[in-house]
Amino acid sequence: MSDSLSTPMQFALILLNSAGVLITGLALVDMLTPIKVSPEGYALPYYQWTMLVVGIAMCVLSGLIRLGALINETVHHH
Repeated sequence: MSDSLSTPMQFALILLNSAGVLITGLALVDMLTPIKVSPEGYALPYYQWTMLVVGIAMCVLSGLIRLGALINETVHHH
């Protein structure tokens, strides 16, 4: 996969995926435990669900870009 994606792009995808995992984790902690991770002043209606959806979308997007690059590399090498 090193031929299909440049190193900065791979690093950006790792950061995107990591941010998505972090946001998803914070949303789940906020939803399922009594610990509140965001200040009350910033808590909008349904913000946990928004954080959850955005975090999962970031992870899926990162994975789809990597999968597309892998498929592209496989198709061009055969």
